[in-house]
Amino acid sequence: TTKKGRATFIKPDKFRWELDNEQWIFDGQKLVIYHPKKQEAIQYSSAGLKAKELRQVVDMVLNLQALFLRYDVEKTSQTDKSLILTLTPKKADEIASARLEIDLAQSFVKTIELALKGANKTTFQFSDLKTIKKDEQLLSLTKNTKISEAL
Repeated sequence: TTKKGRATFIKPDKFRWELDNEQWIFDGQKLVIYHPKKQEAIQYSSAGLKAKELRQVVDMVLNLQALFLRYDVEKTSQTDKSLILTLTPKKADEIASARLEIDLAQSFVKTIELALKGANKTTFQFSDLKTIKKDEQLLSLTKNTKISEAL
């Protein structure tokens, strides 16, 4: 699976990712997948797999110190434009390995590939990445949004 969209990261651990028909909003504790056209959202527990996976993606972009506490660098390589890191978890996890491609000119992670157990792979691609210090409105939903808890 490859997902593309506009991402905004709010330090230290918040994230909003706008895709074609949905938005992923992570406030550091819970993940909400919001469907603006339907004015519906599904909220996932921070202990759930989707929120856990997204928290690791946020760490890969914003919090390298936390990332290196959980992962070992298995391999590094470099092209004219990118630094590529291959990471493996220090202890068994749903994520078997991760590959980060860092844009050297703009100093941001432009691709994250997560190899999950069971041979599944998820790729996150970012362009024109923004990081900001604070904007609580960025994490809010429209007033009449119906929010359901994920099972």
